[in-house]
Amino acid sequence: GASAWRLGGLFASACLRHWYAFAEASIGAETGVISAYIGGLVAVQFAIAAVAFFATRAVLAADVQPSSWAPRVAGAAVLMAGAYFAMGTVA
Repeated sequence: GASAWRLGGLFASACLRHWYAFAEASIGAETGVISAYIGGLVAVQFAIAAVAFFATRAVLAADVQPSSWAPRVAGAAVLMAGAYFAMGTVA
């Protein structure tokens, strides 16, 4: 519905702002610096996706009921890790 469109617009806006800031910072920069940034970004994103994949796989393999506390604790752990890393980049 409408909330999905709003959320999509929010993500699109964040994406455009990020790439604008990246383009602004990378104009005139050496190719090695930009390559290192992109390589690091890819490595970190891959690591996050791999941890999320294996954590989800472990929870599903344990035959955990969705109404139990385990999925909620796993979600809270992911949320706290994301907040920790977000605050590390801001500070």
